[in-house]
Order: sequence, then structure tokens, then C-alpha cells
Amino acid sequence: MIKTIIVEARITYIEKLNNDMISHMSVLINDKEVPLNNSFFYTHPHFGEQDIKCIIPLDSLGQGIHLVKIFKKSVEKDVAIKKDSLFLAFIKY
Repeated sequence: MIKTIIVEARITYIEKLNNDMISHMSVLINDKEVPLNNSFFYTHPHFGEQDIKCIIPLDSLGQGIHLVKIFKKSVEKDVAIKKDSLFLAFIKY
């Protein structure tokens, strides 16, 4: 019973982390916002970096060049909001 309570508390904590991180991110493909429904909290095995892993279906995109834009906001020292961005171009054949 205690194990169940601990596991449930950990699951709740991870879900909160996931929701908090997703609420500070946005992903656009060709300037159209993509819902982050298939995203989950992830700890990378190399140095233990924590972030979000997003699974984004691309089957509805046509052939050609596409642009993915990822924006992430973070608070630094409870004062400033820092906005990071990453732009990735790719070709779908």
C-alpha cells in the first residue's frame, strides 16, 4: 500500500513537470502551431539533462522544404524571462 502511494505521488509529480514544461514551449511547422499532445518528460542518460521529448507526426506534410520553430521560455532568478529558440529546416521526399 505504501509503495502504491509513493508510485502515485511520483507519477503525479512527473505529470506536473511535464505539464509545466509544455506550457512554456511552443512548436511551429511552417508557421502553424503544433499541439504537443504526444510529449512527455524525459531525462537524457548523458549528464541527466531534463527536458521534454515531443513526437510530432509529419505524414500530413507535403513534399518539399519545411521549417520547424521551437520556442522555450524559462525564468531566470525569478526575475527575467528568457526565450530560447531553435529553427530547423528539413526536406520531406
